[in-house]
Amino acid sequence: MAKLLNQFSSSIQNGGTIDYTHVKQFEDAFTGVEEYNIEISGSLKVNGSEVLTSDLNGTNYVIVYGTGTPTENATELQSAYNEAKKMPRYLGNVGESFVGILKGQTFTETVDGLYWVAFRDFDALNDDSAANFATQLSTEAQAKLVRTTVIVAPGDYEFSDVFVFDTNGIYITSLISNVDVMIDSSSEGTSITNGNIYFKGLSINNGEQTIIYDGKPYKVYAALFNQTGTDNPIVTILENTVGYIIWTRNSVGTYSGTLNGAFISDKVVCELDQSLIFNSGTSYTLYIGKTDNNTLHLNTYNGPEPAEFNEIAVNKFFEIRIY
Repeated sequence: MAKLLNQFSSSIQNGGTIDYTHVKQFEDAFTGVEEYNIEISGSLKVNGSEVLTSDLNGTNYVIVYGTGTPTENATELQSAYNEAKKMPRYLGNVGESFVGILKGQTFTETVDGLYWVAFRDFDALNDDSAANFATQLSTEAQAKLVRTTVIVAPGDYEFSDVFVFDTNGIYITSLISNVDVMIDSSSEGTSITNGNIYFKGLSINNGEQTIIYDGKPYKVYAALFNQTGTDNPIVTILENTVGYIIWTRNSVGTYSGTLNGAFISDKVVCELDQSLIFNSGTSYTLYIGKTDNNTLHLNTYNGPEPAEFNEIAVNKFFEIRIY
């Protein structure tokens, strides 16, 4: 049970002596040596980001206040994101290596496919299995309940270097949930290298395009597809909350879109506005779908034979939804 801070103000005001124990309890309370219940009357001003942690079935928060210049705000956001990486969150499948797993983080591993929550940091010298430092969980859903959310106040966040979103299990959301957090860089932009990241209320500019994250129950990638000769496809983005998909021509009539980890869900829906096209008396067929967790494919055929896309159509509309 958490302790209460003893109130000695009356004795001190009456000329009493300030004892070591009077001060020590405050040191213990604010450095985490012991648990205290602290009640604050009035307002509390915090400079920098604030970290709040909870138990297994809750969410852990890092709060970004964004009260400085756009450059100062970016520094605060980067610091908060770095802090979030060390906090409890679902790591996904860690393979056969437990290196870097910290207390409170949840994960699954390749050996037996079970789900675990670490009750202490992994010790490379003494831990040869997950059971040495973690407790088994019942389901993946229970593991995924553990996450860290970076809550960002509305404002402009301008980075001079690339701001890389690369960590699984971290949510980044606007304090108000409107699209009012503007993450931008005039030179280098931002980079999203992990598909299992949740954003809400953010406008992110990667230096080439702006992606709006508005909190819909699915991510969407809607675009117009064009391709000529042996060139890679040119895609005109209409709406994008998925991330920066790289499109490549692999061979005649075979094209791929790649974004690592973006298509893990079994609820990836791919649609074309028209999959059967008649052009100058010839029947062409188009297909789009998920290849694996990292890749989509778009294929074009003239009967049973592959055909280049530019023989068939221009500005072909397609949409991908990930629920």
